[in-house]
Amino acid sequence: SFVILVWHTNYALDGSFVKLAQEIYANGLISYIYAVWPSPWTMRAWKIIFSYMGFELFLQKFVPGKEFRATITAMGNVPIYTANGVQCYVMSLLMLGVLWYFDIFIPGDIYHLMGHLLSSMNIFALLF
Repeated sequence: SFVILVWHTNYALDGSFVKLAQEIYANGLISYIYAVWPSPWTMRAWKIIFSYMGFELFLQKFVPGKEFRATITAMGNVPIYTANGVQCYVMSLLMLGVLWYFDIFIPGDIYHLMGHLLSSMNIFALLF
């Protein structure tokens, strides 16, 4: 996948696409992708993904906001949204700060797990 190659280029090859091209030329594209593709089955990555999904879903459903009615669709439906995006964003940042302050979650872990997170989200996107 393209995103894995971009991540790997930045993470392991100092952002050099020349080095990436040299590695792919020396090893072949398919075998190189297979060699650098991080495992999508890292439990820490899945915990982060599902925790974040659950928290954001909770915020979207329970944070109040003004009702917003979108334009009528071709089938005659009127989508109704809750305009609470800014509030959810601020609450997300506050929660990150709280989790970091109490050493429950260290934001730097995202950097070290980014390859596994991208790989896991690729699998998740293919399944759902």
